[in-house]
Amino acid sequence: MAAAASSVMDVEEAVDDAAAAALENKVPSMNMLNEKELLRQHREAGRRTIQDFLRQHRCYEVVRPSGKVVVFDTNIPFQLAFYALVEHDTQVAPLWDSNARKFVGIIV
Repeated sequence: MAAAASSVMDVEEAVDDAAAAALENKVPSMNMLNEKELLRQHREAGRRTIQDFLRQHRCYEVVRPSGKVVVFDTNIPFQLAFYALVEHDTQVAPLWDSNARKFVGIIV
């Protein structure tokens, strides 16, 4: 569990570092870019960070020691999802959109 917790913290720190680098070095001027472009750049930096993390770690380092994975459908009420996170002692879970048949986000 400690290895998984430190891995999650590594990802969070890497995402924060990537976002800071995007703001400081890659964006010429906040006034020149619209908010949509800035958001796209943040998302791309986050994707690259997660891809780099997953390339450097094995899947069992990310999955909980119990092997339990909790996935929520987007149609369930938020309060129910929150209580399920607490009940399963889970801090994060992916969100599945059954209509689109793909993962659309995460709940933290």
